[in-house]
Amino acid sequence: MDESQATALTEAISREAVERLLASISKRPGTYGLRSAFFYRPIGAAIFERRLGIEIFYDRQAILAAALFVRANGPAHLRQMAVQDIQRMLTSFIVENFWPFGNEVMFAEVPGNFAQFVSWQTKNVMAGLLAGSPMFTPSTELTLYPLVPVRVEQDF
Repeated sequence: MDESQATALTEAISREAVERLLASISKRPGTYGLRSAFFYRPIGAAIFERRLGIEIFYDRQAILAAALFVRANGPAHLRQMAVQDIQRMLTSFIVENFWPFGNEVMFAEVPGNFAQFVSWQTKNVMAGLLAGSPMFTPSTELTLYPLVPVRVEQDF
């Protein structure tokens, strides 16, 4: 698989992940049991510039399905992680990147989940943000350990 095919595959996976993630979010508690309330800001703005707040609810089964999808189809390092950690990463991604679709859902009456209401242009922006996030493109670090030979002179 060449680089362009890999990029296309990552974009397709991130689009589907965003669709599933937005399908798990609602503004009404109903069956959406996991509550999240936070202040959000434009992407790249300083932390103290969070001026707008929102309360959203995650459907337990739908967010679990989104986490399982990302774990199964996302980068290989996610397969080694616990599902709860991936779920936590997805909910943190929403908090940090709420701005692009926040204007579409903040003051609107959203009867169902966000996937039904958010535009495709915004979903594509969110997919690009997810594909570029540390979840899909983790930073690589080189760690070197000193190698010191050990010589055993006597058995136990």
